Amino acid sequence: MSGQNPVRSAAALHIGRDPVIDLLIVQDGTLYPLEFRKSASPGRDAIRPFGALRRLDRTVGPGGVICLVGSSRPLDEGLLAIPVGAI
Repeated sequence: MSGQNPVRSAAALHIGRDPVIDLLIVQDGTLYPLEFRKSASPGRDAIRPFGALRRLDRTVGPGGVICLVGSSRPLDEGLLAIPVGAI
């Protein structure tokens, strides 16, 4: 390895009028979006910011919402509600 960290993250991504994505991990050209919520039952509004990624010419991998759910559950295709205790 060249000594470079293969994982880069951005504290926030803001594209136009779309909401901000809390954490965007980029590894090998693939974007992995994460949101952080205090809710135990995140709804569709929690994943709304991820829609901005569809306009980019990049591969988007699985992502999710880190929140207060008791166990992981799907929110949408490739997106999970992830219990904060799992990290």
